[in-house]
Amino acid sequence: MSSNRPVATALCAAVAALCTLLVASPAAPARDLQSKLEAKQAKLDKARERKDVLTTTIARDGRRIDRLTAEVAGIRAREAAVRAREVDRFSLGAMFAFAGLCVFAGIFPGLIIDLLAPVVMVLTDGARLPVQTTIAWLTIVPLSAGRSSYNGLLVLLFIAFSAGAAFSEST
Repeated sequence: MSSNRPVATALCAAVAALCTLLVASPAAPARDLQSKLEAKQAKLDKARERKDVLTTTIARDGRRIDRLTAEVAGIRAREAAVRAREVDRFSLGAMFAFAGLCVFAGIFPGLIIDLLAPVVMVLTDGARLPVQTTIAWLTIVPLSAGRSSYNGLLVLLFIAFSAGAAFSEST
């Protein structure tokens, strides 16, 4: 039996060493996994913080872009309004001249009728209205005094009253 004793001792020592290795070995990988998990958690936390910062920055920049877009649209609208004038000076002058002629014809209709009488006679085979220069100033009688009449003075007073009312409301 004495020859078996060293073998048994060696066998016990080998089993003890094997148990020690089995018990001690899993602790090292567990610590490595824990440290890897903590490292990944730290990266994830940094990414979340960066996400919050970027979200805030994007929102702020988006509001700024909206504000600048509105400003540009306003500037473009003002620029278009400056460029878009109703008419040029020549056209404006022509409009005022024709408006003046219309007012003149409305106030002095007899003169206009007598000036156009030769054209009317050609177009109507010699028919014409009575001569208007012999009738009272600013008045016309197209057919007969009893049927109808027109007074340019009333037109002038109406124009003056309307213009006065328009200008008094605008100021």
